[in-house]
Amino acid sequence: MDKTNYTRTEIYELLWLEPTTKVAKRLGISDVGLAKWCRQYDIPKPKLGYWAKRSHGVAVPDKPGLPELSGRLPEPTISVGENIQSAAPVRDEPIKSLPLFRGKTFDQEIEKTFRTEHDECMNKYGRWIADAGFSVEVAPASIYKARLILQTLTDALLAKGFEFGDYKGRYRERVRTSFCQVEERIVLKLYEPSKRLGKPIQKKESWTHSGRVHSYIREIEFQGAGRLEIHIDHPDTYPTVIIRENPKRTLEETLGLVIEVVDELCEEAKEIRRQREIDRAEAEKERKRLADIKWSKDVEAWKWGQLEKAAGRWNELSVIREFVQAMKTSAKVRRKNKGLKEWVSWAEEQINARDPVYKVASGMSLPGQNEPERPNTYGEL
Repeated sequence: MDKTNYTRTEIYELLWLEPTTKVAKRLGISDVGLAKWCRQYDIPKPKLGYWAKRSHGVAVPDKPGLPELSGRLPEPTISVGENIQSAAPVRDEPIKSLPLFRGKTFDQEIEKTFRTEHDECMNKYGRWIADAGFSVEVAPASIYKARLILQTLTDALLAKGFEFGDYKGRYRERVRTSFCQVEERIVLKLYEPSKRLGKPIQKKESWTHSGRVHSYIREIEFQGAGRLEIHIDHPDTYPTVIIRENPKRTLEETLGLVIEVVDELCEEAKEIRRQREIDRAEAEKERKRLADIKWSKDVEAWKWGQLEKAAGRWNELSVIREFVQAMKTSAKVRRKNKGLKEWVSWAEEQINARDPVYKVASGMSLPGQNEPERPNTYGEL
C-alpha cells in the first residue's frame, strides 16, 4: 500500500531520485505547490537541466546535504493530495496593500479593452470577452470592477519601469497588451469563472431593423461566479500563476500580492535565462568536443587512405618496373629494337615520376604526414 504521508527527509531523497514533476504526481499536488513547500522547509532541489544532463551522461553537481531545521519537532510532513494552498510557505511579512484606483480617467489600453460592452461580445458561458487590449473574460456586471483592477495594476507596473507591449502567445490567438521591461514580459488576464444555473433565466431581447422592432426570448444558462481571477504569465516561466479573490483578504491585498508575484516571476525568469545560457554553453562545449572526436577520426581515415593509395600505386609500378627490366634484359628485344635504350630511359623516367617512394626521396612529404585543413563550418548542424 502506498504511503499517505512523507517526511521532509523523504521528500528530499525523492527529489534527488526522480524529477520534481514525478514526485509531485506521486504526492497528488502540483509541482509549483511542491516547490513552495520545499522553499518553506529549506529543502534543496536539483537545478534546471539537472535530469537532462544526467540522462545524457553529462557531469552533474553532487547532492547537497539537507540543512537542519531548528525548533521544529516533529519533522515536517506533507500528505498525499494535500491542497496547494496549505503547502504554501508561511509569510514572514504581511501582504502589502495596493490602493484601488479611484479616478475616472482610464489608460488608453484599458479603454481599448472595454470599448465594446454589449451582449454580442458575450459567450455561451455568460462572460464578456474583450477583442482587443488586455485579455478579459468577465461577466457584464464585473466589467467596472475589472476596469479598476486593471488600472490599479497598470499604474503600479508603469511606476516600476514597465512599458506597454504587444504579445501573442499561440497561433491564432489575438494580440494582447502586455508589460515589458528589458527582457521581462508580463501578461495579465482577468477571468471570472462561470457556474451553471439550476434553471435557465429567460430574458427578453430586442433589435431594430428598418424601423421595425424585433423581439425574442433568450435563455441564459450560465452566470458569473462573482469572484475574479488574475492570471499572470511570463514567457520564460511555467505554469501560469493564478491569484483568486479570497474572502480572507481585501481586494487591495490581493492586488498587492499580484505585484509581489510579478517581482518573483521576474527573478525566477532571470535565473531560468541564466541557467539556459549555462546549458547552451555546455551544449556548445559538448558539440565541439564531439566534433573534435569526429574530426580526429576523419583525419585518421584520411591518413590511412593516403597510405593505402600510395602503397597501391607503388605495387602497380613495381609490376611495370619488372616489365621494363624484362624488356631491358631480353637479348631478342635488343636485337630487334635499336631504340630500346631510349625507350627504357623514358619508361624509367615515367615510373620514377609516379613512384611514391621516389617522390619522398626527392623531398616530398610521407603519405598522410600532413593533415588536411579543417573547415570552419565542420561539425555544425
